[in-house]
Amino acid sequence: MVGFDLFAFFNDTFFMSLMFLLSGLFVWPSLARKGGARFLRNRVLRLGVPFGVMALLAPVGYYAAYRVTAPDPSVPAFWREWVSLGMWPSGPLWFISALLAFDGIAAGLHRFAPALMESIRRRTSVGLRHPAALFAILIFLSAMFYLPLRVRRRKLGDCRPVFPAKQPCLALFGLFFWRALLLVDAMPSSACSRRRAAWRGTGPAGRRPP
Repeated sequence: MVGFDLFAFFNDTFFMSLMFLLSGLFVWPSLARKGGARFLRNRVLRLGVPFGVMALLAPVGYYAAYRVTAPDPSVPAFWREWVSLGMWPSGPLWFISALLAFDGIAAGLHRFAPALMESIRRRTSVGLRHPAALFAILIFLSAMFYLPLRVRRRKLGDCRPVFPAKQPCLALFGLFFWRALLLVDAMPSSACSRRRAAWRGTGPAGRRPP
């Protein structure tokens, strides 16, 4: 169906990158509030444990599709095919492992390289004073990462192995994640507080008129 293909193509250009950008928005405030160790423990419990459980259960889900397509639908035959893949497909939750890896890197930088993050923060804050130029740079970088994937006709939802670092589209998702993280870190604390209060509906901007 041409109409659905066009919709899927449009959706594929932004939806996963947007999810990583939204996640990156809240990483640095959470690190500043909890510290690296507590933040990482929380992420492992919220992301790592569900991902590990579902990755272990992935063969059960894939076996249902295997039964209706394979000449030999037996469990031993399926298992031989599964272990011959050379990897352990994690199914639709592949992005959680990528997000957990990005969170781990952010926690490590917060703990062991604060001077580096401060240097990046200063440079990013300069860009905030010239938003049009910063936006143009971000658009250019996004195109640099996205267009090669599209030329190779790789869908952004195809990064599925347990070890996603081997997937080139992770570079694009990482760009959006770190873009949001660094922009939030570069904002003045008061501005971040006002925005978070407005989003939660607890600040003056989030209150409804009487």
